Amino acid sequence: MNLKLIINIAPLIYCLQFFALIAIADVDSLGTDSAPEEIDLTQAIERALLHNRSIALSAYSVDSSTISAEIAKTDFNLRLFPNSAVTVGEKNQALSAGIRAVKKLSWGTELALSTSVSKNKMDDDAGLYRGVVSVEINQPLFRNFGKLVNREPIEQANSMLMKGRRSFEMMKADVIVNIVETYTDLLRLSRLIVSDSQSLERMNKLYRLTKARERQGRATRVDSLRVDLQRGQAEVRQKNNREIHLSRMKDFAELLGSEPDIVFVIKPLPFIDDEIPASKQAVQIGLENRLDYAQVLDDYSDAQRGTLIAKRQTLPSLSLITRFEQFGEGERNSDASNLDDSVWFVGLSTDSDLLKTREHLASQQKMINEASAEQRVGLIALLISRQIQQELSRYRRVICEAEIAARNFDLANSRAKLARRLFDLGRGDNFSVTDSENAYLDAENRLLLAQSEISVNAFRIRRALGTLIETPKVMKPNVVKQ
Repeated sequence: MNLKLIINIAPLIYCLQFFALIAIADVDSLGTDSAPEEIDLTQAIERALLHNRSIALSAYSVDSSTISAEIAKTDFNLRLFPNSAVTVGEKNQALSAGIRAVKKLSWGTELALSTSVSKNKMDDDAGLYRGVVSVEINQPLFRNFGKLVNREPIEQANSMLMKGRRSFEMMKADVIVNIVETYTDLLRLSRLIVSDSQSLERMNKLYRLTKARERQGRATRVDSLRVDLQRGQAEVRQKNNREIHLSRMKDFAELLGSEPDIVFVIKPLPFIDDEIPASKQAVQIGLENRLDYAQVLDDYSDAQRGTLIAKRQTLPSLSLITRFEQFGEGERNSDASNLDDSVWFVGLSTDSDLLKTREHLASQQKMINEASAEQRVGLIALLISRQIQQELSRYRRVICEAEIAARNFDLANSRAKLARRLFDLGRGDNFSVTDSENAYLDAENRLLLAQSEISVNAFRIRRALGTLIETPKVMKPNVVKQ
């Protein structure tokens, strides 16, 4: 897009702006212990990503979800349990020591290996020693068979972790846009403060000249009062803008994770003229990069998996149990280690509700949740398309407004200079000067607003496209290009 008219005016404003920022920072830093610190937009963004308190708080949530995902995986780790007991009765004593190792597999199979040595002693005998090594396999059938059911806690934990990571990245994008908005607002306010000071100086000069002409009979009391009123308005504008600038500086420091009393010297922002993609291409980019769209796709996958698991829960709960023991026993301690006897066992167990009313209702509920998740995918896709098209439209509108504002500023500046020149030569009245001064200030304000909006909207478009921050591919939507 053609921004030559704006760019021609921008360097003069930036130069004045930079020196004004230093002067404003010196005033704002009075009464504080810290010296003003120079910073540009890139440094501000990097500093915020490292020290912003909201981002740091969100990072703790991601760390917690990471640990939760690791906890879920421990269900399939090897677990060791003591297999020992001491029993003392009126006529007998029993002592056993051993260990039991359990390993669960993804299909639901639970393997257990245990060893133990025990001694049972009655009051009148020498005692009985017994050593046992056993292997047990517990295989769920029907309801709890397979990876779908048994790995669901891990899938849920990973899903929560991915959701937290995406929220963390989206929060960083929001903070970056807030930084840009505050940064450009501070630049605009600093320029307005300089403009108010220059306007006040011109009004003071005009007031002195008008009073001199009033004494000469070449101006009326009304003329002097009009200039005096405008001079007072310039003073009020300057003070108000200083207070707003100071308040926004505290907002800026908070976004950067700094103390509110720190004052920054904001360096001028380079003019941004991004090449924006066509509407259809932009929507496709958004659907390939937006993390909120990736999240609803994952939510839909979770809902589909939940429906399958709920249907599985309507099946009977049956387990096949197989156990084999090798043991030895006798009155001597060495007899327990012979392990010359064995026994095996195969059986079925169930604890299933035959009616399964609760399970059938839960299955219907999961089906509704799946349908709702599918609808949400379509709604978010439409929302993303609308947001992107609106941001593109706003950016084009702001560019057009900036071009008009730059031309109007140039005209208003020329008119104000001419009005002041004619008044100095005695060929114009002070009404023309004050009127052109108001028009100049209004045109300058509109130009500064338009320039700020161009910079901010460039970042807003990147956020809408999901390209403001580079994220790992695994976090992005898994969509097919159209």
